[in-house]
Amino acid sequence: MEIITSHNALDFDGLAAMVAAGKLYPGAVKVFSGTLSKNIRQFMALYKDLFSIKYPKEIDLKQVKRMIVVDTASANRLGHLKELASQEGIDFYVYDHHPPSLDDLPASIREVEQVGAVTTLLVEKIAERSIKLSAFDATILALGIYEDTGSLLFNSTTPRDISAAAYLLSRGANLSVVANFMDQPFSGEQRELLHVLLNSSQHHLIKNIDVVIALWDSNEFIPGLDTVTYRLLEIENCDVAFAVALMQGKVNVVGRSRSNNVKVNEVLRKLGGRGHDRAASAIVKGKSPDEVREIIMAELEKTVQPGLLARDIMSTPVKTIPQNISMEEAGRIMLRYGHTGMPVVEGEKMIGVISRRDVDKAKIHDLGHAPIKGFMSSGVLSVAPDTPVGEIQRMMVEYDVGRLPVTDNNRLMGIVSRTDILRTLHGDDYPEDHEVLYSFTGEENQNCLAIMQERMPSRLIATLRLAGEMAESIGSRVYCVGGFVRDFFLRVPNFDVDLVVEGDGEELARKMARHLGGKARIHERFRTAALILPDGTKIDIATARTEYYEFPAALPKVEKASIREDMYRR
Repeated sequence: MEIITSHNALDFDGLAAMVAAGKLYPGAVKVFSGTLSKNIRQFMALYKDLFSIKYPKEIDLKQVKRMIVVDTASANRLGHLKELASQEGIDFYVYDHHPPSLDDLPASIREVEQVGAVTTLLVEKIAERSIKLSAFDATILALGIYEDTGSLLFNSTTPRDISAAAYLLSRGANLSVVANFMDQPFSGEQRELLHVLLNSSQHHLIKNIDVVIALWDSNEFIPGLDTVTYRLLEIENCDVAFAVALMQGKVNVVGRSRSNNVKVNEVLRKLGGRGHDRAASAIVKGKSPDEVREIIMAELEKTVQPGLLARDIMSTPVKTIPQNISMEEAGRIMLRYGHTGMPVVEGEKMIGVISRRDVDKAKIHDLGHAPIKGFMSSGVLSVAPDTPVGEIQRMMVEYDVGRLPVTDNNRLMGIVSRTDILRTLHGDDYPEDHEVLYSFTGEENQNCLAIMQERMPSRLIATLRLAGEMAESIGSRVYCVGGFVRDFFLRVPNFDVDLVVEGDGEELARKMARHLGGKARIHERFRTAALILPDGTKIDIATARTEYYEFPAALPKVEKASIREDMYRR
């Protein structure tokens, strides 16, 4: 006998996957392994006459030779069928979408892929084999996909899930039925549970990630802790939420994450938990909620990847305007650099912001000669270098500002713009204000040290390493640029090195000359230097800069800039 089963506390993805597996293996008997979630119980109360699913006591387990297991690969989650799964001579087919674990079943057919819902894998097979689906079948399968992907809104949703959902819609899936069971209202017990969790929730800032842990201590079992935890995550507006609830002598733990920096399944692994990067759960015996919370905190410290801060994404150095210049001159400076607004400084201290709009108003009233101090906006919002990116995003939305200065004791360190925030959300796929003529299709990141050691003299490698160490010691960053980099990747010998320094290139040249016994020829006007080593090797060192011309045929005016601006200039 073949049976199809899924995990204990069955959800819609597990039920839908069982139905889909029944289409692929029509001779197999569908069997509930244990308890059903509240939503499934309500669903089955209405639709049970349309299903043929048995309970373990209704079949002869001794006749079972093969188990087709969906939405789990762990025998520990098979409820009343756990003992059967541990017997010898049972053949297993496994279809799952959870990360693999050491206690997974030994399957002769194993298909485990990172999709939002396991039902997606089986729908793809149904489509490939052109197996007929009724509108009712399509609706049940759609319920599984929509539940486990949060109606296709969870970050775990993949293009395959959406394609599978589209296929089911083409087969008559009824979204009204799907919506009816997706939007289940909270019961009175669940509202009380959420209220207690909100009152007990504590925010912890762990490596710049906002983590909320909330506790519940009761002898009463309340179903739907996963749904309540997701609502907790939304209300607290945090990156990660853990609900730790003592129910009937067992600590139930549910974790939800919307940050790529925290994988809740790894955090809960110490407690025997399983799940996805963004959604996981565990049941713990013999420990109190406080003990479980301490374990979660310890695992978070180990596994959390640091979140981005203002200093990680800010643009620096920042173009600024001194307070004593006129509005007309301020307008020319903004036009020169293509900025719509610039910080106003008094020495190194930021005292306000002036915008192109302010300049236009001054000109309308013939006040272009007036100092900008009378027109600038003071009391400008700013953030500290260690402000989390999530907080910066919240401030930009709340106050409708396009850029936030980064200050340390009123000293301007950098600036974060809307574009910087959007890049953290969308990566390099964010639309730029320029056209990319040539795109790189290889590895995004590649460690070239081994290639350098193979192709370059060891003395030159040592010099470059020294340049990096010395630049770091003076608060700068140094980059190889120009033909040297081009020929390196083209495998053409070229040891004529050009370095660009974000910071002070002249100081780096002097420091290296003193250390290596060479000479540094400084060209202060153009912020460049030539480092000549004792063996005659010459290395050109330049401060990252931008240039502009005050009038045709004039020599360029040079100012410090970022490596990005320097590359754009080149």
